[in-house]
Amino acid sequence: MKLQHNKIDLDLRLAPSEAWRRITETSDLREIEFFARSRFRGDKPFHYRVYGSEINIQKRRNYRNDFSSSLTMKIEPTDYGCKLRGRFSAGIVPMIFIVCWLTILGNLSLVVIIDIFGKLSAGESLSKQEYLGFTPVVLFVFGLAMFFFARFVAKSEERAISVWLDDLFADSIIKH
Repeated sequence: MKLQHNKIDLDLRLAPSEAWRRITETSDLREIEFFARSRFRGDKPFHYRVYGSEINIQKRRNYRNDFSSSLTMKIEPTDYGCKLRGRFSAGIVPMIFIVCWLTILGNLSLVVIIDIFGKLSAGESLSKQEYLGFTPVVLFVFGLAMFFFARFVAKSEERAISVWLDDLFADSIIKH
């Protein structure tokens, strides 16, 4: 399988309907269940949701990670069978949230740091209340660390989905 820059390109000697069948039979339809361990019904290692002509696949996990990767792909008919073409990405809502979080707190942190260094360089001491000015800096660093840790964990999910697809279509992959 070609996995380059979070994209998948897979040529198969299968009809598109057979590729859909294999994916849907070996994974669970993503339906939210509030009391399930992974928040989704079923017990198969992967779950999917169909959006028109696209299918979105996620690895089942027993913890929450809104920055986790999912594979969104299309199954396109070709002369030799079909082509799976897709890309890994995190959800758009968590990405918008983290961009807003880091932008707002980054700007506040910059103002606080400039103010504090200005006072310290002028020889002034900081009051106890001025130390609270470091709160945006701490929250900025926390947000950055949370994002990078969550994306680090998500990389193993991308590999797991890739290996699953390789195993699922091992008898049908056309190697170039």
